[in-house]
Amino acid sequence: MARTASVKVEVDHLAPPRQGPRRPETCAQHGSFSRPPPPQTHRAAADRETAPLLESQLVAKFQMALHNSNHVFSVSESALEFPYPGGKVDLIAGGVGGELLAFEAKLSRWRHALHQAYRASTFAHYSFVLVPAGIGDYALRRRGEFEKRGVGLCVLDGTNIRVAIPAQRNEILQPWLTLQAQKHLTRSADAD
Repeated sequence: MARTASVKVEVDHLAPPRQGPRRPETCAQHGSFSRPPPPQTHRAAADRETAPLLESQLVAKFQMALHNSNHVFSVSESALEFPYPGGKVDLIAGGVGGELLAFEAKLSRWRHALHQAYRASTFAHYSFVLVPAGIGDYALRRRGEFEKRGVGLCVLDGTNIRVAIPAQRNEILQPWLTLQAQKHLTRSADAD
């Protein structure tokens, strides 16, 4: 029969447990237990006022800019969120001669938008990625990825639209979906 021995190990080199949570010093200016916010520069405040916080805000600003007379697109109508079997396009617009334009917007993940815009090229004559001004420079570094797919890049800076990379005209692979998108545009225009 085997004997088992119990061994008691005392560890006295460990630190004793803390006596409650450690509280930071209070901030005299704000009266709270947090650090005061860093001082803001004039540029940071201006960026915060013009930069959209949500993707929907970016799309809304872009849609307003599209309908101004001083832009590169000749758009007669536009509609938000066109759902189709491959996903959902953030904004579609009717161009000159019945051409359909699709726009995929992202605040930072422009590569994801590139894939989405490429999927929309099966039914849209022109397909674009829309990003705010600060992200446009990053996306523009990968110009070849856009050109390989025929997808354009639009940068929204305040109310100014800049086409950083022009889109190539797509061969429509799903004409029935193009018709559905054009009907969606008409319904949206009638609702306004």
